[in-house]
Amino acid sequence: VTMTSGPHGGETRTLLEGTYICSGLTEGIYRVTVTADGYARQALDDILAGSTDVDFELAPADTVAGRVIDGETKKPVGEFSIAIVRGAYASVESLLNRRVPMKSFVDEQGRFNADRIDNGPASIFVVAPGYAPSVTKLADSVSGEAEPEIEIALDRGARIVGRVVDASGAPIADAEVVQGRIQLDELLKTSTKPVLTDAEGKFLMEDVQIGTITLSATRLGYSGGTVQVETEAGESTTTEIVLGAAGGIRVIARSGTSNIVGANVSVSAHIQTGGNTF
Repeated sequence: VTMTSGPHGGETRTLLEGTYICSGLTEGIYRVTVTADGYARQALDDILAGSTDVDFELAPADTVAGRVIDGETKKPVGEFSIAIVRGAYASVESLLNRRVPMKSFVDEQGRFNADRIDNGPASIFVVAPGYAPSVTKLADSVSGEAEPEIEIALDRGARIVGRVVDASGAPIADAEVVQGRIQLDELLKTSTKPVLTDAEGKFLMEDVQIGTITLSATRLGYSGGTVQVETEAGESTTTEIVLGAAGGIRVIARSGTSNIVGANVSVSAHIQTGGNTF
């Protein structure tokens, strides 16, 4: 059971009787969400802190079943992981940069089944060693009806070999490189698993999706950099990312003419290219 209200919230688990209590909440209006294995997610909005008898009746989750195959040979892929995510238009890059819980499968026939915890639009995210990640839109769920089996064909993954350098061309070691155009403050939090450059500024990415890929890199003491590359199935692509010198921001928090001591200051950095800010 999760309660959220802007930056505030809390989590708890139900007891044997199915009851729950979430204490320590600040005053406010919350969204209460309940998830449980084998059941569809449910949520209630506009719940005041301190409310009682906020009850839920969960419905069994629909099951998504199918098989994963090699897109070229049509043979089953025997080892893979999947996640069913909300939204019909999720992208590989956005999912790679989120902590998406994955369910792993080892099956000689490439078969899988998983609970669909939301009845709305959804996509299935698949990753497998040696293959490019894949996102497939699922058909709309009809409660009480069995969903048809789906077949997901994976392309062989691409490789990206690159270097991260400064403006003079000198290599930058221990830079973090991820897929996607990401705000720098998010990149510093390493919300995804980054690839680190070696002492010569080199990095290697494997099992990359096919097409136009955006890479972002950052390193403490430098401003972030991005580059776009074109990848092909089973092929290697080389690239170079240039990081500039980092600047500083001096902040003075005041109320009237008095300085405020101990204020929390948050700075969000954005990458700007071609007149567009990301």
